[in-house]
Amino acid sequence: MPGAPLESFLDAVPEPLICAEAAYPPVIACDAEHVFCDGCLKQVRDGEGAAQGCPTCRQPLQEQRVSMVLKRVLDGLKFKCRYGGSGCEWAAAAGEEEAHAKGDCDFRLIRCEHCNGDRLAKDFPRHAHMCAEWPVDCSNKANGCVTSIKRGQVDAHTSVCPYNKCINYDQCNTSTTKELLLVHEAACTRLLTRLREAETARRNDSITRYRSSISSKAPEVAVGGGREGPLGCYPRRITGGSHSPTRDDSNLWGTLQLGMAGAKRGLAEDSPSPQKKRCKEEVVFLDD
Repeated sequence: MPGAPLESFLDAVPEPLICAEAAYPPVIACDAEHVFCDGCLKQVRDGEGAAQGCPTCRQPLQEQRVSMVLKRVLDGLKFKCRYGGSGCEWAAAAGEEEAHAKGDCDFRLIRCEHCNGDRLAKDFPRHAHMCAEWPVDCSNKANGCVTSIKRGQVDAHTSVCPYNKCINYDQCNTSTTKELLLVHEAACTRLLTRLREAETARRNDSITRYRSSISSKAPEVAVGGGREGPLGCYPRRITGGSHSPTRDDSNLWGTLQLGMAGAKRGLAEDSPSPQKKRCKEEVVFLDD
């Protein structure tokens, strides 16, 4: 690999470890252990200078290997992130820079496997929610559609997807394409409106008939010029000996007889109930 830029080191790099760039990692060129960066040494090996040997001492070039002692020296020097030009402010030991740059740096580039575009790591989550080539589920997945489509094709798929549900889904189970659904929903909504109106009318009619039935089965008896209870059957003290009306009570007696006659007619229409039986017994005559 080519050497590291000298300007990336915030600490001074020892002179023997400098070639065109910092010899990081330091590659040994000869038996005298002169070191160069991998990039410079590769140019020597591939060019006409290979026969001349080591650029420093002219000894024959040996098999390429890294000086671990010198590498540890460089690893401890303070170093800037390689993506500093993009905005990263990280700076720490040079030996930690590679792990940071490849795994943690927000300014490293990540390639999207779906659109092959490069994005900064910090921007990639947003790209994942916007990429037109990113595979997504159909919006009708909950209705039964299992098709996986590209985000940019969602609208085209939805229009022909047979799992679009009617807007009246709580009362209608119809699922079809968007085009057919527009026709269906208009008719479905009209039908449901008529059904609701008919149900409301039926309930109102039932309430009216129920109230009318109650009124017809509950005659009231007027006693003494006033209404007393649903059947006018509250006890009333009537004076006069031998349980017969006096001359002063003749009007009251006549009124009571008329009221009782009406009550009996009402009772005759239905089967006797304990309440109606009690009504017949509650008109009493008391002696003074």
